[in-house]
Amino acid sequence: PHDSPADADALRSIPTRSAPHSHFNSFRLPLCPQPVDEDARLATLRSKFVLDTAPDVTLDALVAMCAEIFHVPVALVSLVDQHRQWFKAKHNFEANATGRAESFCAWTMLCDDRKVLVVRDATTDAMFKDNPLVTDGPKIRFYAGAPLVVDDVVFGSICLIDYEKHDAPAFFDEAAAARLRAIARVVSSHLQKPSYTKWLGAAVDTVREGVLLLEHSLVGVFGNGDGDGA
Repeated sequence: PHDSPADADALRSIPTRSAPHSHFNSFRLPLCPQPVDEDARLATLRSKFVLDTAPDVTLDALVAMCAEIFHVPVALVSLVDQHRQWFKAKHNFEANATGRAESFCAWTMLCDDRKVLVVRDATTDAMFKDNPLVTDGPKIRFYAGAPLVVDDVVFGSICLIDYEKHDAPAFFDEAAAARLRAIARVVSSHLQKPSYTKWLGAAVDTVREGVLLLEHSLVGVFGNGDGDGA
């Protein structure tokens, strides 16, 4: 079923392209491949002008609600850029970004059928046990992430984090995965809103008006260039 959560082992059979090795030399981690549509994905993500923007009160309230609903201490909206993941919204998490190399959400983007990725105990998972977010601070143990799909590409995920492992399937079952996917659709719709791109249009209009005013002023001072200047 579409809402059945995926585990990390399932990712090994998904078509991907190799990641540039230089991005991942800092840690002894399994290399996270890139999505096959990586170039289009990055272009679309950057076209929304959402990276490095001010906090969004709507998304901040939503991730706080997610932490309460799913009984975890941390919830994040993570956008995966070329070399980093940046948190558009966060609840109970200090960092504003991490490297893409250690990003759980980078793996979430690879889930077949855009399922929820669930890691119940990161210390025993081959893909994550050596991750510095697991071995050092903040010592992540449980992770669940649902892909954020905008314009048919995955920007990142909305994810849940706990510092305790949750081996029991009842803690995050298929119904919980379905709820997280539904919330991911709401977040994706919010990121799609023109509010994130209209500022660019306003900036272009402002520059255009400034150029027209400058041209008008220059004509007033120097004339239109048709005369002989006498």
